[in-house]
Amino acid sequence: MKSYTIIIFMLLLGVCVAQDINAKIYDVLDAEFKLSQKEERIFYFQFARGDTIIINAKTIKGKEISKFYVSQYPSTILYEITDVPSIQDRKIAVADTAIFKFFIYNGSFWKSRKYKLQIQRKPCLPESITFNTTIAWDTLYDTTWTTKIETTSVTAETTLVELINTSQKVGGSLGSSNTRVSVDFTLPKGTVSWSYWIGSGDEAKKQLDEMGKALPKAATVLGIVNPVAAFAIEVLPNLVSHTTGKDFSYSILNNYEELKKFRAGESYNGWKHGKQIVTDYARLEYPIEGKIYFAISNKGMVARIVNLNAVAVKVTTHYETRKVQVPHVKTSSVPMINR
Repeated sequence: MKSYTIIIFMLLLGVCVAQDINAKIYDVLDAEFKLSQKEERIFYFQFARGDTIIINAKTIKGKEISKFYVSQYPSTILYEITDVPSIQDRKIAVADTAIFKFFIYNGSFWKSRKYKLQIQRKPCLPESITFNTTIAWDTLYDTTWTTKIETTSVTAETTLVELINTSQKVGGSLGSSNTRVSVDFTLPKGTVSWSYWIGSGDEAKKQLDEMGKALPKAATVLGIVNPVAAFAIEVLPNLVSHTTGKDFSYSILNNYEELKKFRAGESYNGWKHGKQIVTDYARLEYPIEGKIYFAISNKGMVARIVNLNAVAVKVTTHYETRKVQVPHVKTSSVPMINR
């Protein structure tokens, strides 16, 4: 097959010489450019069957052209030269329409160089006189796959956790009991919110207990008997609230150092307070971890019995681990004949 190609090319070359030995020459590239140390520059052009490629190159600033070559795409080297100051009228005959790569390189470790490169074509056939030497580019996609361990949530279980349900005596100024007391509890892992009710006296406590006997159906079907728990999941809109009775004050702290200041009668910082109240309640979404301190004080003359009931809403998420295939796509551009 190669012998036939050579014969055809030689016949074509003879036709071209006989047809027009003075055929017009067309510029393909006429450029001056700078190459930094160890930098290369590549140009791609397509040439028509029967064309003659004419190459001229020289160093404008610097010692030499470290390396220059012309290859027919993809990798057939047609001409290569190294360490020369210039290239003069180097001709390459084109047997068939193809893409050609022109490579020029500055191999200096220390200095940049400036070059002038001129590429021309001399067409042989009349139909290729207006041939477009600009190539087209095709994008190739190379996909590889890797295995990744992925953890996803499968189910979320919501539970109610009773944090505290206690009565605490807070002394008055006429008695010997401490007028400053505290109670604490720890929020469980997974807490998303928590609610509390705090109140003074037997009457308020009794009314709260009575609420537990008449909860909405939405609470009873879940087996809830504590009104604070029903309030925590928002099936009960409010809790027992009194404005008259034996009042007290409280603050919620989540810092033990602030609790020590409270116990010592010093100024302290809390993030929620109730001053001279009989009852109070709230649903909170912060803080949702760590230890919580209720600092309770009484400025009255007689002792108070303060009741505190708190419930946390806890969500436990169950996860599933599985292997998944992850695609990685690399793209590359390759030259192609521009028809």
